[in-house]
Amino acid sequence: MELKQMLKNSLSGAVYQMYRRGIWKNPLQVADLDQTIEELLESEKSFVRFGDGEIRLIEGDKLPLQDADSELAGRLKEIIGMHSENIMTGIPDIFGSLEQYRPESRKFWKEHLLLFRKKYEKYCDPQCRYYDAFFSRLYYMYDNRELSAARFERIKQIWKDRDVVVIESKSAHTGVDNDLLASARCVKRIICPGNNAWSVYDRLYEKAVQYDAGTLFLISAGATAKPLVADLAGRGYRALDIGSLDMEYQWYVMNASGKCHPPKKDCMTVAQDEAAGYHEYVEQIDAVILPDEG
Repeated sequence: MELKQMLKNSLSGAVYQMYRRGIWKNPLQVADLDQTIEELLESEKSFVRFGDGEIRLIEGDKLPLQDADSELAGRLKEIIGMHSENIMTGIPDIFGSLEQYRPESRKFWKEHLLLFRKKYEKYCDPQCRYYDAFFSRLYYMYDNRELSAARFERIKQIWKDRDVVVIESKSAHTGVDNDLLASARCVKRIICPGNNAWSVYDRLYEKAVQYDAGTLFLISAGATAKPLVADLAGRGYRALDIGSLDMEYQWYVMNASGKCHPPKKDCMTVAQDEAAGYHEYVEQIDAVILPDEG
């Protein structure tokens, strides 16, 4: 196993250098993280993010939190290559330099590129301007974590004085035990399944479009977030696929040296939330949309 890993490290490093030095052409261009944040601040565009999970779903695979589904796969394939004036599409900023990331992260992404580079190229449109999907990962994997403070502060300006609806799973607790959403004028929440959120997609959408036109949606719902953002944007709303943004911010607030599991993620019932003192969070829940039992 050790020899196999050494060979993989050597091969992934060699392939990375071939692209890094321009010997092999990289057709995909991704705006960096600060350019992505700037575009989100200066526009009213919505934002979807794609990674290897969505690529695998497009190809018919299943994920730990999402079963394979041909309709979902078709929507994802459509969205990742679309040209839209009001939707920004994000893919990982890994196709140029990896020097901004921690050594462990660089190693991971080199191996990731070895396995998935051609798949990104297969489904992404080289004529599209892509943005950094790591908008939701501002802390853990960066070599210079001092940049995280300014980036988080800028991101919080996106929803400053806005009416926000968070669509998330019960364990997410976005903005709980931290001030991530403190700048928002009002926060409401729609709770969706942590697993297979696509199974209740129609109900999520029907509930979402009942909110006022100026509502900003922050969506943490795995692959389901992508078509939901696209469809809400088509109805004139602004929606952002925030993924694990809250987890990264929680680690930042904790000054965590490594990944850890915040206790709030274990609160799965109203009673547990009340016992933890999350009274405001409970009051913000506007709807719970889960699969029908039986």
